[in-house]
Amino acid sequence: MKKDTGTELSTEQVQEVVKKKHPRPKRSEDYQPHYEPGDMSRMISNAMGLANMGDVDMYDPEQVERRVMQFLQYMIEHDMKPTVESMALAFNTNRTQLWKWKEGVESHLPERSRNAIKKGYSLMNQLLTQTMADGKINPVAAIFLLKNNHAYKDQTDVVVTPNNPYQAASDEELKGKYLEDVPEEE
Repeated sequence: MKKDTGTELSTEQVQEVVKKKHPRPKRSEDYQPHYEPGDMSRMISNAMGLANMGDVDMYDPEQVERRVMQFLQYMIEHDMKPTVESMALAFNTNRTQLWKWKEGVESHLPERSRNAIKKGYSLMNQLLTQTMADGKINPVAAIFLLKNNHAYKDQTDVVVTPNNPYQAASDEELKGKYLEDVPEEE
């Protein structure tokens, strides 16, 4: 094999060039979490801070609105991405119950309380789609989160239109059409 300079390359040199051009990733390294020292303690500390916000009277819309704002302010102060799970932790519940409150399922929360939670969800949805559009989050992870927490779905609509050539035909025309196909008796 020759290089552009016209000199021949040895087999070892060719193999070295191929290795440099197309290195195969080591899957065991690619799938390992990439934590910096202190990352885990920071995450645990932040989760504890959310969990220690205390209970909220969900039937008091002002408390619910305040908690949504406290949650968002906490996210800003600690440079965290808001998630449904972290918002649920701030309300001392789980994501399923938070969703039920938002949707009015199995609860009789005041509309204003539900709207405050919906506002938090909408903000998280907007941030998630914006970070995905800006290339700041893995699109596969974003799609997973949008489907699981924000009611996105893969959907293909199929419209079936019946095509009946006899739909506009009169009774006499139909009778004539069918009689054409009946063999005459001899």
